[in-house]
Amino acid sequence: MEDLSSRPTHLLEIIAELPKVVGAMDACGYGLGGVYFATGHSPKVWQHPLPQHIVWQLVSSDNPSGDITNSDLEQAAMVVQLDNIANSYDTRGQLFPT
Repeated sequence: MEDLSSRPTHLLEIIAELPKVVGAMDACGYGLGGVYFATGHSPKVWQHPLPQHIVWQLVSSDNPSGDITNSDLEQAAMVVQLDNIANSYDTRGQLFPT
């Protein structure tokens, strides 16, 4: 048996089957958006503008004292992406890397 510490772990060694849905998302001061692709279905694209009170709190060079970072928005986009997927498909017991 080959020593596993001598080589990288292959993805198929830790994931039992191929994902049923893959996608990408992003966020910025204008809003959140993404796309996901599910086996046997058309791609789905989504976007949500940010409310102005969130935009005003975003840390930027013009607003260094803001309390919402772009990383916070990226995390929100991840949650929205997963929520959209869960509302579109039966996701019980499935693998969904995004």
